[in-house]
Order: sequence, then structure tokens, then C-alpha cells
Amino acid sequence: MKHFLFFSALIALSATNAYADQTLFATEQAIGATTIATLQHTITQNLFSTRARPFSAHPITTPETIINPAPTYNQPIYGSELLYGEYNDDGTMGRNGGDTNAPISNIWLNWQHTSDDINLNNFNRFDSRHDIATIGFTAHDKTTPNGFYNWTFYGGYINGTSKNSELDSDENGGFIGILNKLQTHNFIINSTINTGFLKTDVNYASISDNHTNIWFGAMANIAYNLKLDDTFSLYPVITAGYTWIKNETQNSTYSDDLQNQTFGFFEVTPALNAVKHIGNNWYGTLGVKYIMLSNTDKNITINDAEIEIPTVDNYTEYGISLEKQTNSFAFKATIGRHDGDLTGWIGDLNIKYIF
Repeated sequence: MKHFLFFSALIALSATNAYADQTLFATEQAIGATTIATLQHTITQNLFSTRARPFSAHPITTPETIINPAPTYNQPIYGSELLYGEYNDDGTMGRNGGDTNAPISNIWLNWQHTSDDINLNNFNRFDSRHDIATIGFTAHDKTTPNGFYNWTFYGGYINGTSKNSELDSDENGGFIGILNKLQTHNFIINSTINTGFLKTDVNYASISDNHTNIWFGAMANIAYNLKLDDTFSLYPVITAGYTWIKNETQNSTYSDDLQNQTFGFFEVTPALNAVKHIGNNWYGTLGVKYIMLSNTDKNITINDAEIEIPTVDNYTEYGISLEKQTNSFAFKATIGRHDGDLTGWIGDLNIKYIF
């Protein structure tokens, strides 16, 4: 009888541990999906902020702008198109009289670092640390009757960690996408679609796992340039988008119910940016955003039992940027803060070369 009770207890304990492992796995899947949703916000907001201020109160004065004055719509902030010219009188190379325009307008590099404590419902707070490197190529502006539009192709690499007292995850991935910017009168409309993956290696107290999340996302925002004077503008902005995330686990010991989970996140983010031309082509920006994330999946089913998955609620993001423009380069540095269900810091460096 004692042996029977002992083996019964072992079986029950084993079943309990298996269920706990599955619960941890289900929870980690939700954490991985939430991480992608917050990274998607960071990636797209960087794209929009880099391109959302399309004009300068005081365009850079160069021989080109004197010969070809700005059109009736506001001058794009990152330089003007190359002009045709001749070889210099001393025989050195000057602007050629042929078709020498570069096929793209500019190329830019960006590095972001996020350091957040994420509070998920019904789950211990975990630390999220990520670095995001992005490169982009922007085509020349195409004029419209009331403004202009252009395209940007971009791609990037993600490296980071997510950990708390129960799990420790290492994450690596990448993404590609396309961005369109349209300026018409004082309205600026940015839209992007992208896709990416995040490979995660997870260590628990009792098990380890590796899986890959892939995502497809679409995001758009619209801003209005409220010009208060020649050096100061306010930009009210609204952003909306959706990110679909699909998991593929490579650990066959889990229940079939845990294979190939999908998640969906909606985002709506109102924001306000204040841009000041400080002088000598230096610009300062103050901004505040309120990020509202909602996931379409609230539960995961394990062996016909529903388990509530952790979710992240709304949070606030605010920051300050300083930017310097030259004839061929633009440099921008940003530092920001998250408060709410995400609490922490974000840093951003951007350099752009104008052809």
C-alpha cells in the first residue's frame, strides 16, 4: 500500500511538473509575442520620427537653393536634389553636365537601445534589454499637385534578452520593410509594412526550449504641421497598426495544443511633438506618446484547459531629440523614457548621408 501511494504521488508530481512546464512555455510564448509587439512599436516610431518632420523652418542656404529656389510647398528637411553643372575652371572635377543624380536620395543608419521592466498581468515582472540596428535607403521625392511623396526600403537586426526569476531568454532576429511618406499641404502621412523573425532560446528551472516567432505588421500615422512661428511647430500625431505573430516551437515534448500558436496586437498611439529650430541648422524636439496595445488572444488552450496568458497594458513614452543638419549629413540623437506597464529608458542615434 505504501509503495502504491509513493508511486501515485510520483505520477501526480510528474503530471503537475509537466503541466507547470507547459504553463511556463505558454507564458513565455506570450512574453515573446509581447516583446515583438513592443519592438515593432519602437522600430516603426523610429521610422516615422525620422521622416515625420519633412520640412524646416529655415532650409539650408546653398548655391543650389539660390539657383533653384524652393517650390511652393515646404522644403524637405534633408537637403535638395543634385544639380547639373560643369567641370571646374581649374580642371578639377565638378558637377557633371550629364545625368549624375544618384539613384537614391539618401542612406541612413540607426541604432536603438531599449531597457525596460515589463509588467504583465498575472506574471512576475521581467527585464527586457534589446539593441536594434537599422539601415534604410530613401528614393528621390516625387512631386504631386499639392506636395510630394517618396519611398524608403529598410532592414535591421535585433539582439536582446528577456528574463525574470523563472526564465531567461536570449533573442536574435531580423526584419525588412518598406515605408511611404506623403506630404500634402500641412499633412504628413507615413505608412509601412514589414516582416521579421525573432529566434528565442529559453532556459527554465527544469526545461529549456528554442522557438522562432515570425511576424507581419502594418502601421500608419498622420501628422499635422501646426506652424506657430518661423522657428517653432507643433505636430499632433495619431498612429494605428496591427502586428500578427506566429510561433513555431521545435520542442516536440510539448502538447500539440502548444504548437504553432498565433497572436495579434492592435496599437493606437496619439502623440504630440514640438519642434524648435534653435539656430545654425540645429533642431530640438520634445515629444510625448500614449501607447495603447491590445492583444486579440487572451487565452491559450492546453489539453482542453484554457490558461489566461499575460498581457501588457498601456504605457507612456516621452523623449527629447537633438538634430544637426549639414549640406551632406544629418545627425540625430534621442533619449526617451517609458512609464506604465513598460518602465525604462530608450536611446537612439541616427546618421543620414544625402547624395
